[in-house]
Amino acid sequence: MTQTLNRSWFNIFLAAASLAIVAAACTGPGQSPGSGASTGEDQRQRGGALRFGHANNFPTMNPHVKTFSDAERVRAGIYEALLRHDPATGELLPALATEWDISDDLRVYTFKLRDGVKFHNGKTMNAEDVAYSVNYARDQNNGAYGFGRVQLVAGVETPDPLTIRVTLSEPSAGFIAGLADSVKAFPVTPVDAVAPGGAEMSEAPPGTGPFKFVEWQPNQRLVLERFDNYWDQVPYVDRLVFTPIPEPEVRMSALRAGDVDVIERVAPVWAERIISGQVRNIGIQGADYAAWWAIGINVHDPILADTRVRRAMALAVNRQEIIDGAFLGRGQPTNQQFPVGHKWYVKEYPVPQPDPERARQLVQETGVGSSTIRIMTENQWEREVSILEQQLEDVGFNIEQVSYDRAATAERKFTGNYQMEWTGGGMQLDPTETYSTQVQCEPPDRRSNNFSGYCDETVEDLLEKMQGTIDDGELYGLLKEVVGRSFVDGAPYVPVAFTQRFMAFREDRVQGPLYGPTGDWFYHGGGFTHVWLAE
Repeated sequence: MTQTLNRSWFNIFLAAASLAIVAAACTGPGQSPGSGASTGEDQRQRGGALRFGHANNFPTMNPHVKTFSDAERVRAGIYEALLRHDPATGELLPALATEWDISDDLRVYTFKLRDGVKFHNGKTMNAEDVAYSVNYARDQNNGAYGFGRVQLVAGVETPDPLTIRVTLSEPSAGFIAGLADSVKAFPVTPVDAVAPGGAEMSEAPPGTGPFKFVEWQPNQRLVLERFDNYWDQVPYVDRLVFTPIPEPEVRMSALRAGDVDVIERVAPVWAERIISGQVRNIGIQGADYAAWWAIGINVHDPILADTRVRRAMALAVNRQEIIDGAFLGRGQPTNQQFPVGHKWYVKEYPVPQPDPERARQLVQETGVGSSTIRIMTENQWEREVSILEQQLEDVGFNIEQVSYDRAATAERKFTGNYQMEWTGGGMQLDPTETYSTQVQCEPPDRRSNNFSGYCDETVEDLLEKMQGTIDDGELYGLLKEVVGRSFVDGAPYVPVAFTQRFMAFREDRVQGPLYGPTGDWFYHGGGFTHVWLAE
């Protein structure tokens, strides 16, 4: 079964790619898939430092530890996975593995590794390095983000220096798709390169990606340098300089002043101005489904442990009002982890209309209105959280916003030391993996993915069945049960919307494709490996 995809993975990827095409088609003055300049090979030039203003600080250089999307996206330039996917076609492509074979019982995965791949420290990658990386991720003591993707791994063998054989404890049709990601499964590093126990690291261990680590000054900058011995396309720019600028207005000011070349997460009001041509010399690129927004609820909190309280919150939320007020209407309401119309959106549970009257009844019934509930947020989300706060207070909740910096937010999420939060993420491709990361049981005081702390043995059994399901119809039926029992009945999360996310850039300096279909900074065929700087 060499390079064979079980289940309709092409359809899964194609569904995501088709959504990205919508985003790419949304062009206007000041918005383009590149910069408006020719993207022919003869126009490209090497050299220079690309300065990027991003929203969130990087809390650690440990590549296995889950942080937030900015850190995950930058890691994709340093580390690689066994496979990658083409965002235009959805096809799984070779990366560090050139061939793969899946046993008929979906339990044994054998990979032939690419010969001659170099780590940034000069060491040649081999099967022992890959085995170490897999085993690091599957050790729950390390708190690795990829634990959920590799917890079915029963053993890893290295028959020869360029072959790795992974045996699962039970069949999994989705295991192969989870490997097409440089961060979320297991970033490949040399043996013993990562501190055990999920420890913080101030220097990034060597990877095999197109850029290598130079320096990190927390809350100030991260510098990466082109890796000239990279096995694939060598980047055009010499260096990438990442500068955390949490406030959207400050990011835009830095871009307009020429202090940075590119910024992410452009505020909707500025996106409108750039698209309409009101801002000179600034271009913009967008992805329609890059951002998924939700209320995350800590189900172990004494007040929020009552399911009726969580359902009251869900009934109080007016999704369209949040989209209109905080995102200038550029979004789509959702109550699940996939957008409406997607292959894996469960249509039997459509987006509900707000029901403030029923919400008030539940608030009164539970007596929760006499307690203060704190919602954890950050300054950059003040507009959307203020709208949400008003909606909840209108039905009788007593809500208090508490703002933390990114590092403090992360610490509280990992340990369960919060009540509720405004949270977000992106759209993943595999429904099993998508819901496993959100509702699969984890230790409540040591959370790596499921920050709500939700745990239901019936949902666990359903997710386990999904792992071994090849038939799309059967998979959809199981997914419907998971969504109904967890997101609808249990309400550990209240999904709100998928919204557009934008990058803005200096048109006189930055050339080439920046944003990936779902907001990635590094992706096959584009991103920072394919961008160059004009003189």
